[in-house]
Amino acid sequence: MPKYDEKNILKEIEQSMVNGYLSHDDKVAISKKLKVPISTVESVASFYDFDEKSPKICDGLSCSLRRKELAGIDTDHAVKVSCLGYCDHGPVLYINGKYMQAKAGKLYEIPESRMEYINEKREKIEDYINAGGYSILTAGNNIGFDSVITSIEKTDLRGMGGAGFPVKLKWLSFQKERVDGSYLLVNAHEGEPGTFKDRVSLELQPHRLLDGILIASRANSIKKVIIALRWEYKNAMQSLNMATDELTALATTKGVELPTIEIVQVRGSYVTGEETALMEAIEGRRSEPRLRPPFPTERGLYGKPTLVHNVETLSVLADIVNSATDTIMKKYCVTGDVKNPGVYSERIGTVGNDILSIAGSSPEKIKAFLPGGLSGGIIKSGNISEHLDFTGIRKTGASFGTGAFIAISAERCIVDVVKTISEFFSRESCGKCMPCRYGSSYIHETMKKITSGKGSERDVESAKEVARTMMDGSICALGVAAGKVFLDLVSNFGEDVKEHLEGRCSANICFGGEK
Repeated sequence: MPKYDEKNILKEIEQSMVNGYLSHDDKVAISKKLKVPISTVESVASFYDFDEKSPKICDGLSCSLRRKELAGIDTDHAVKVSCLGYCDHGPVLYINGKYMQAKAGKLYEIPESRMEYINEKREKIEDYINAGGYSILTAGNNIGFDSVITSIEKTDLRGMGGAGFPVKLKWLSFQKERVDGSYLLVNAHEGEPGTFKDRVSLELQPHRLLDGILIASRANSIKKVIIALRWEYKNAMQSLNMATDELTALATTKGVELPTIEIVQVRGSYVTGEETALMEAIEGRRSEPRLRPPFPTERGLYGKPTLVHNVETLSVLADIVNSATDTIMKKYCVTGDVKNPGVYSERIGTVGNDILSIAGSSPEKIKAFLPGGLSGGIIKSGNISEHLDFTGIRKTGASFGTGAFIAISAERCIVDVVKTISEFFSRESCGKCMPCRYGSSYIHETMKKITSGKGSERDVESAKEVARTMMDGSICALGVAAGKVFLDLVSNFGEDVKEHLEGRCSANICFGGEK
């Protein structure tokens, strides 16, 4: 698709929308105004969900694992979505502007989704300062590139948004390309089922993020900061706005000039969280991943070198700079078959056994787990004793990802679970590259065959070839993850697959069994 850098098509569409509908005349008017083909306007308008009134029901894995709680609730008119951001309260519905949890056939509003709850619980700026925060403002502004890099080296800080790329290497790459007008882009567009740590941080601890932003922008001589916030995170938007006002007031009393910080709400689903797709969305186009190179540090937002960091990465940066510690405290999102799902702040590298115990379960009760969300792979419970960090999980053949830990009970059918995951990837593929566009759908169809008793060894072998092609040829991590989860199923749970090919499901889930 051609680039129209100064013409934000999405913004024009949003301004012309009436009740989520864009008329043909409006499309023609936008086409003429921006001097772009009407097909381009159609392309952008059809890519995003503008419906904010219809009831929605989360169909992501964390919510799907608890679908029995929906028995007796009429969900026929609810639109299925992949994640609503309250994974620890699954199954979740969004009705009339409220987030509701289903329990035993009844709906209850989620307390944490109310702004009143957030206002009561969110950290006050004075408490954050008293705990050592904002040292960049209170300790003489003596924080520079070299001193921050030293802190980063001590902790081997890596990106917490999923890729785990070393922060030091990213900064060094950015420094080679930095020019006036370069950006710091904060990726706050989490949309992967089971991952909701950024929402919690933005709502309850927004000053940690803002502190990390000040440190990163000061160290890298950046004057323009954009926080790209997931469209649905309305409460996080309010909390961030309040925190930004508080920070501005503090900086004024200290006589310190802050970088320009702009908070933008960005539409789009899971793929929008990929950093280059996010930039496409901000610039008003379809949020499809860009080909690389060039990398964002070379040519990013609006063509400028851009340093992109996840919310948790910058929050941790603030912690290690302010406390001069070499310990990283990681927010683990724990969902699935545990008694107490939620966000737990533990030292990075905590073993899986301990995380499981904290959440109210034990290894003998689970069959498998996803250590890094849907994109991290799925492994046997025997690996639960590994350290949950970037190196420990790699030993198992999986990846740490966002640190979203999803436990799968020994009573479940792992083949049915992977079918649910494959549906997510099939639905969320942006369709830009052939391996993902074709492969994610093919694997989902294969999983439906296997779980309905119509699958064969030939189907499995064919899907394995498709999965390998996806891992080798997809533009972004979505296609890679979609292929990997199927290969993980076959390699780690081959007996379960064989059982289904023989027409049996020991969990009595598939072939018309219970759900």
